[in-house]
Amino acid sequence: MSELGVRRWFTFFGSAVETVAIAGFGLAQSASAASLMYCLMKAGQSFHSSGFTANYVEVGGPDNGVLQGVGNTAATFPGFLLPILGSYVMSKTGSYTPMCAPSPPSS
Repeated sequence: MSELGVRRWFTFFGSAVETVAIAGFGLAQSASAASLMYCLMKAGQSFHSSGFTANYVEVGGPDNGVLQGVGNTAATFPGFLLPILGSYVMSKTGSYTPMCAPSPPSS
């Protein structure tokens, strides 16, 4: 497999692991399960970052810094918007659960 292929695989694998872990975190029924999902998500991020940053370098050429700056700026929007959305959801529903994943009603 080529170097580019390995980097793409790392990015895909890391994203897939993160997706599964985030869904599992939302469905976790205990603190231990949520902690396990959080650890799995961080492991996925390490794979994703390894592949993704390398791809910036490959496509950016002499303008790599500009490309990374634009990409990182776009990536910060969820970090800015999600607390606002979370506050709105919490005020309307009294819970953050609707933001994570559908979960069965607890009785």
